[in-house]
Amino acid sequence: MSWFLNALGIIVIVVVSIFLILVVMFIVSIFREASKPWTPLTPKQVEAEHLMGQLRAVYGDIQYARAQQFGEWDTLRAADIARLQAEATTLRNQLARLGYDE
Repeated sequence: MSWFLNALGIIVIVVVSIFLILVVMFIVSIFREASKPWTPLTPKQVEAEHLMGQLRAVYGDIQYARAQQFGEWDTLRAADIARLQAEATTLRNQLARLGYDE
C-alpha cells in the first residue's frame, strides 16, 4: 500500500510542477507582449480595418442569404445576393485603392 501512495505522490508532484511551469510561462508571455512598444494605427490603416470589417459582414450576409435561398422567396434572395456581391466588390475596390489585398 505504501508503494501506491508513493507513486500517487510522485504523480501529483509531477502534475503540479507541470502546471506551475505553464502558469509561469503564461505570465512571462504576458509581460513580454506588454513590454513591446505600442504604435498607433495610421488613418489609412484605420480605414482599411473598417472596410475589412464591413467586407466580412457582407460576406456573412451573402452566406446567410444563400442558406435561406429556398422556396417562394428565391427571386428576392437572388436580388439580395446580387446587391451584396456588388457591395462586396465596391468594398474590395476601396481596399485595393488603399493598397490592401484580401
